[in-house]
This record gives sequence, structure tokens and C-alpha cells, in this order.
Amino acid sequence: MWLGFTALAISVMAHATSLVLQRARMQASADAVALALASRNEAAAQLMASHNKVTIVSAEWLDNMVTVIVASSAETATAQALRSSYEFTAR
Repeated sequence: MWLGFTALAISVMAHATSLVLQRARMQASADAVALALASRNEAAAQLMASHNKVTIVSAEWLDNMVTVIVASSAETATAQALRSSYEFTAR
């Protein structure tokens, strides 16, 4: 009986861990896309989304802040990033 209970508990913990990792990957993908957009690089944002197998659902600007929503087949994630007011200049 205890062996069955232990096996069930391990199975439940493994499934929960898998869900947490999936959520973390989605959030990391949203963060990467938001940072790429905040750095004024839409092509890089699309590349990050493609690499992470997510779709950019929306990207909205409010002043210097971009809010991004990305989705995969299973879920969505939202991230925000600030655009720096500092401009890099080539020398």
C-alpha cells in the first residue's frame, strides 16, 4: 500500500514540476520578445518568438513601455519592458 501511495505521490510531483517548467518557459519567451521590442528591434522580437515556438498576440506601446502578449498552443504569457531614452550612436 505504501509503495502505491509513494508511486502516486512521485507521479503527481513530476506532473506539477512539468507544469511549472512549461509556465517558466512561456514567461521567459514573453520577456525575450518584450526586451527585443523595447530595444527597437522588431525583427529580433519575431525571431525570438519563432525560436521559442510562440506567437506574438499583441504588442502595445504606452509612452516608453511595451506590453507584449505571447501564446503557444497551451497558454499565454504577458511581459512588459521599458524602452531606454538613451540613444546609441555609431562612431
